[in-house]
Amino acid sequence: SSLLLWFWFCFLNNLVDSFPLKTVTKKYLGNYSKEELQALVQETLEPFSQNHKIPHIYISEEAEPNASTMNTIFFSAWKPFNSVHISSGLLSILQPNELKAILLHELAHFFHYMWPLRRMDFFVYLFLGLLPAYLFLQFEATSFFIFVLWGSAVYFCCLLTFGMALVPQSKDMEFLADLFSAKHSDKLSAVNSLLIMGKGSEAMERITRKFLLHLFATKDLPYDAIYEFDDLLAKFMPKKIVTAEEDAEILTNIFNHKSIQKSRKKLTAEETQKKKKGIKKELKEFSGKKKFRLLDWSTFANASQDMRVNEYEYPQLIDALHTHPQEQLFNLASDNPKANKNEEHPTFTHRILFLEKNCS
Repeated sequence: SSLLLWFWFCFLNNLVDSFPLKTVTKKYLGNYSKEELQALVQETLEPFSQNHKIPHIYISEEAEPNASTMNTIFFSAWKPFNSVHISSGLLSILQPNELKAILLHELAHFFHYMWPLRRMDFFVYLFLGLLPAYLFLQFEATSFFIFVLWGSAVYFCCLLTFGMALVPQSKDMEFLADLFSAKHSDKLSAVNSLLIMGKGSEAMERITRKFLLHLFATKDLPYDAIYEFDDLLAKFMPKKIVTAEEDAEILTNIFNHKSIQKSRKKLTAEETQKKKKGIKKELKEFSGKKKFRLLDWSTFANASQDMRVNEYEYPQLIDALHTHPQEQLFNLASDNPKANKNEEHPTFTHRILFLEKNCS
């Protein structure tokens, strides 16, 4: 079961909705043509082609601005297991120099900055599968239910222990990957790629939370309507950073879509209770009612309205981050220093200040 779970996380969960760059359709390329994207990727990878194994590039359907890397020691001949994944949402908001910075960040993980266990996670899951079986036979347990309990306990205890222990190292690797990116492109592009990713994630979380609240208040829609959300959001999300004023139009399009409309029905008391319980659980993952102190962007990003900083605004950004250490750039729990303690990624503020300190 653990091995099946490993294949789910490494293959199905990451790759089912991803397409090789060579075969991906225009629908998932954001503001790029396939020729433009292939040229940019080729230009980024070329300097490393002689001394490194080059990853395969995949584009995912995700509307969430996201990028990830897979690099396994075993199954190296299987392309999906040695790859960089770029989301469609990222291609919709990044300029070419910023996309190059993100690719370089992922290449840094692929070449250098990745947990050793991540490269050998097949054997980690093999161990997690075999240990409960050994205990089951060793103690001559006769109940399959007990075996399942043992397996679950071993699995979660091991992963929780490894995960908590490796969070600081994971953050260090993110810092180093950022530095690698900035040194192989330029610092301003690396910083702007972080700012735009943060703004994109903030918009996604804001829209998702509004969707959940509206679904919660709608009496004739079941909880299962939530399973349509990701596909519909990808369909109706504009190819740019969305402002709060544009949320209503996106949500109207989603709730008026035929896939949502056909699920409308009179809910039973049990279905209503299931919906409320499920949505409350989903909402806990977001900032919710937490009030974060946000940095006033007008103190530094005042020359343009595209949420990027130019060479004249950049020193003002750094000064604002130093002057207001208790204020965060984005309305995200993951960008709050206290809430971020157990996250694998540092806050955006910490990442930008690290680049300022270490990249001349």
